Parts: sequence; C-alpha cells; structure tokens
Amino acid sequence: MQVSIDLFSLAGKVAVVTAAGRGIGRGIALGFARLGADLVLADINATTLAEVSSEIRQLGREPLTIAADLTRDGDVSGLIDQAVARYGRIDMMANVVGGIPMKDRGPAVELSEDSWDAVVELNLKTVFLCSRAAARTMIKQGTKGSIINLASISGINRNPRGSHYGAAKAAVIHLTKTLAHELGPSGIRVNAIAPGVIDTPLNRDARAFFKVDDEALARAIPLQRLGEVEDVAAVAIFLASEAAAYVTGQTIVVGGGLEFWGN
Repeated sequence: MQVSIDLFSLAGKVAVVTAAGRGIGRGIALGFARLGADLVLADINATTLAEVSSEIRQLGREPLTIAADLTRDGDVSGLIDQAVARYGRIDMMANVVGGIPMKDRGPAVELSEDSWDAVVELNLKTVFLCSRAAARTMIKQGTKGSIINLASISGINRNPRGSHYGAAKAAVIHLTKTLAHELGPSGIRVNAIAPGVIDTPLNRDARAFFKVDDEALARAIPLQRLGEVEDVAAVAIFLASEAAAYVTGQTIVVGGGLEFWGN
C-alpha cells in the first residue's frame, strides 16, 4: 500500500453516524460527507437531524435520516435494516450517542439508581447495541468495516460528579478492545476516540453548571484552547479510512494534552 492522500477518501463508502443532530456527531457527519461518504444519520431529535441533513445536502450528498432511540434494540435493528435497504451495505459505524443530562449529575453517594441506569444505558448500552448490529451486517456482507466508538477522557481518569459517566466510558474503551479482538478476523476494525473538553452545546452546559472560567480552562490545556468538533471529526475520518487499515483496538485521546477535567 502506497501512502497518498487517496487513503483518506471515503468515496463510495456507507457510514452510519449516531447522535448526528448536533455536537460531535454533527461534526463527524459533515466530515464524512466532505470526504465522499454516503450517510445514514440517526438522532433522537428529529428537528436537529433535519438541520444537519440540510447542511449535508448543500455538500452534494443526500443522507438517509432516521429518528431513533438507540437505547432500544428494536430502534437499532430498524436503523441498520433501513441503512442496508437504502445502500445495500454498511462500511462504517460511528457510535456517538452519550453524555450526562444535567439532572443526573452529582457525587456518587447522592446518585439515584435511576440516574445511574440512565447514564450507563445512554453511554454504554447504545454502543453495544449499535456495534453488535453493525458487526453482524458487516460479517454477513463479507467486507471490511470500521466501527468507531466515542469514549472520553473521563473514562481514563477520574470524573467527580460523574462517576456513572466515567464508568460507562471506561467500559466503552474495554468493549472496544474486546470487539477489536473478536472482529479482527472478519476484517472489521474497532477503535475509540476519547475527547477532552470539546466546545459542544452539552459541554457548554456543563461548564456553566460548574461555573468554569473558559479562559482559565484554556490556559490549563497544553495546546491553550478548547477543542472543536472538527478536531474529533478529523480523527474519526482517519479511523474510518484506509489510512488506518492496520489500526484496531485503540483509543485515541483528542484533548489538547489535557488529562483530566472535572470539579
């Protein structure tokens, strides 16, 4: 394999992106579209999904959009079935669903069982269900594939007032390694991205909740700025492309050198 810019092309590939309506999911969807991928976009919010779909159409692509709750196995199966019905196959799966609703934040000793279950379900169960469904389809196709899971630096280091989120993201990293081992013989690569402080709507809410001084936070990051969704999207493009043909089971931290963020 000769190294060239063509290795990063996603032309002719079919990508499913979850949580595509805003934030990191939106950034990955737009990045994939710019590199030529055909897209299946899923989000629980039909309004934001329509907005990003309009942006992608302006790039000359015509995405399939599906409003779905990906904590439900039936919705996941429906998503994959519709993707295959539209395009005939799946080449890439970007599992971006996650986060912590503000109502579910708090010290571990104050967390309710419902909050624990909701956050773990949102951040871990969705990754498992979507990865399993995508992998089954890729194996049936008999083609190579790439699964990209969204982890977090909170899954690597401590996360005060978010123990359930950190635990779920740590499990995503572990699941990624295990799936990479199990699916490698089928030609399916599985990797994760662990973002640091990325300037998304959800992260802005968290910074406001913790009364974070953005300028002070930026100074604490070795690269001296908050991350942008495009920083994560660029790594997702690499992992989805043939440029990463020999990369699997890895978690790439996209955090500007920051190792921990929390309060």
